[in-house]
Amino acid sequence: MGERRHKHSPLPAAGESLRWFTSSHSAGGSCVEVAITTRRVLVRDSKNRDNGALSFGPAAWAVFIQAVKADRISAGFEPVE
Repeated sequence: MGERRHKHSPLPAAGESLRWFTSSHSAGGSCVEVAITTRRVLVRDSKNRDNGALSFGPAAWAVFIQAVKADRISAGFEPVE
């Protein structure tokens, strides 16, 4: 039996491979890696790659990126007022 995929599965679609990348602004190895699939955006700790990944839908990821670019998120991920 093959893996069953829910329509919101973080797993890549059949035949799709993950390509992980880090920000050009990352330094010292303390960063996250991101992989974008056709359905989800996956984020994992670059120092603990085997601990799994967080999975975001495209809309949630876009909101997060907009907040980062607008400097509405601090280093501790607490909302900046």
